[in-house]
Amino acid sequence: MDRDVLVSRISEAMVSCIDPPPSDGILVIYDGGSSNVASVIVDAAKALGVESHQVDLDTYGRPLERVPQGLQDLLEGTRFDASFYVAGVKPGELSFRSKLIEAPTGKGASHVHMPKATMDILSKVRDCGSIRKVIHDIHQALKDASKVRVTSKAGTDVTLEVGSYRWVVDDGVIPRGEWGNWPPGEVYTTPSNAEGVIVVDGVIGDYFSMKYGLLRERVMIEVSRGRVERVEGGRIAAELEEYLAAHDCGLMVGELGIGGNPYIERPIGNMLHDEKMPGAHIAFGDP
Repeated sequence: MDRDVLVSRISEAMVSCIDPPPSDGILVIYDGGSSNVASVIVDAAKALGVESHQVDLDTYGRPLERVPQGLQDLLEGTRFDASFYVAGVKPGELSFRSKLIEAPTGKGASHVHMPKATMDILSKVRDCGSIRKVIHDIHQALKDASKVRVTSKAGTDVTLEVGSYRWVVDDGVIPRGEWGNWPPGEVYTTPSNAEGVIVVDGVIGDYFSMKYGLLRERVMIEVSRGRVERVEGGRIAAELEEYLAAHDCGLMVGELGIGGNPYIERPIGNMLHDEKMPGAHIAFGDP
């Protein structure tokens, strides 16, 4: 895609998806693999007359378990009303990334979370008005459900009890003090129970997506009483089971999401992009 067109689209997204649009400044956190993405975001803000502050995570030793003092000082001392995380992910950085969500939202900024962002992913971002109706129609269909059954040709057959917790609409609009993903486009909730089998034939989140991308071997996850009972599928499955068991609530079914972004037609191996594709995804951990 032509870079000027992309810059224009991101400018439009800043106006339509960040509520209210940034005016004091933006903060962009990137690394060597996402510097081109960061430059588009910076130019998009410049087109709106908004100042940018940039942080290259590669200047710090990674993986990072906590926010380095220099970055902490920047987060606390810099004026910005929107922040963007577009850097890649490393094993052991889950807590660190959580802090980079809490810090800007805690000071009243909107935070756009795009781990492992690429130019291809950035090209799927649109004016939020263009997907709002689709996502709200999905919510309308689900909001009174008590159970959702998910099946697939790969062998998934899982029934999730819903209704105890609200459905969250991710139509891309991020108010001040809150955060969301770009590209947006899903409706999600926390199930109160889940029973059945999930066959993962797309992508696994966190650092797995960077390490393995689109799966060549399917991973089978058996769930009962809302928890993981068994994971099968070779080396990746064993690594996933060990990872889930090592985290508090990691074996608990924490989310059922239904993607509905009409601009995402195929998975590319990045979880936060692929989960917005029309279809279902399930997450484990503390909801």
